[in-house]
Amino acid sequence: MQVKSTIGEILNLGSTLGGGGEANVFHLMKDNTLCAKIYKDHQKASSLEKKVEEMIDIYKVVRKGKGEEEHFFDKHLAWPRLKLYEPKTGAFVGFIMNKLPLHIGFGLDVLLNDDMHGEKSWSNRLEIALNLLQVIGFLHKQGIIAGDLHKENIFVLPHNEIALVDCDSFQIGNKFRCSALQPEIAPPESKDVKYFDASADMFTVCVLLYRLLMDGYSPFSYIQEGSFEPDLEQSKASGFAPICNNQLEVPPQSPPLKRLPDETRNVFARALAPNPKNRPSIDELIAAVKIVKKNVKIPLTAKKRISQILHINVANTAINTNIAGPRQTAQTVTQIHHPGRRFFEYGIIGAAIGVILRGILTGVGHFDDWLFHYYKFLTWKDIWNNTHGLTYIAIMIPVFFCLVASLYLAYRIVKK
Repeated sequence: MQVKSTIGEILNLGSTLGGGGEANVFHLMKDNTLCAKIYKDHQKASSLEKKVEEMIDIYKVVRKGKGEEEHFFDKHLAWPRLKLYEPKTGAFVGFIMNKLPLHIGFGLDVLLNDDMHGEKSWSNRLEIALNLLQVIGFLHKQGIIAGDLHKENIFVLPHNEIALVDCDSFQIGNKFRCSALQPEIAPPESKDVKYFDASADMFTVCVLLYRLLMDGYSPFSYIQEGSFEPDLEQSKASGFAPICNNQLEVPPQSPPLKRLPDETRNVFARALAPNPKNRPSIDELIAAVKIVKKNVKIPLTAKKRISQILHINVANTAINTNIAGPRQTAQTVTQIHHPGRRFFEYGIIGAAIGVILRGILTGVGHFDDWLFHYYKFLTWKDIWNNTHGLTYIAIMIPVFFCLVASLYLAYRIVKK
């Protein structure tokens, strides 16, 4: 496939890197650090041409700056660089953008549906949260509202760096509105305003932060009396969230709200408020996450509950988290048990049994005297045919098991 750039150069596109409902992304044969996003619908492409041109102009201005922000687009955002046209008709079809190393990262949705070990640990989640806020803050400085902060458009790269894709859906100033909004994270005013301000991103990013720090549960999941299912839009518009309304309770499998310090809960509650004027600034959200980082420690062996739809009927009470759990498909709560911890626990139990058995034998039959004075003269054949020798083996097996388990646990900690 061939396309023509703004400067008239004919470019050859390689294999497909990925794609979605509106566009496909291709390798650019000429430059391996770049790729091309080509829209499937030419009419859709035509409606986005001026917006893409505006985005390219913003990129050029930032690239003339100084310091780290000069390369911020290159490292964190799949951002347009050059418009592309169909060679014969001259119709706008897409644009060239930087190629982010997504293949060595993972989507944010993985963190909302997995345990907290290794690269997904609590400390890493806090760094990811802060880095995400940093990217949002950078966009706001350029007059850009992200809006479409869907978890599948957010990638975590090495060193917990954040990369955003599908940036052509962002709101650019008050000229081009956000073209994609996910219902589960869209602010309640999304249907009533033409253009967002920064407060809209505060709502959206706070939903993600809450899920990131509260084991995947949405701030709008709560225990609901009765058999009906609460409406998500109504909950957002009314501030029906346990963190905003102390009369509501989080689901029984959710971490308690007290996991978050009081200051952080207060800031999150403001960010999730129905009234945009009450929401905090990006700096306040950053400070709130830093408070969590300083004061809340969760051990490596913490478990992650997995559930998106949870219905427990007890005495005509329905506990409903359909609007906000981690997974759309799960019907029950599953706990992920870490094999290293279970291995270590069994080793301790085995060693304890061995020590008790040794104590009994020592007290009854002077086993220690026999063990240390006679064992060295026995062969393995003697041990096999000797009751005391077999008892010695029975004692040493759990002791060895405990030693191996301890080394394995140490290995897991160092690996983290």
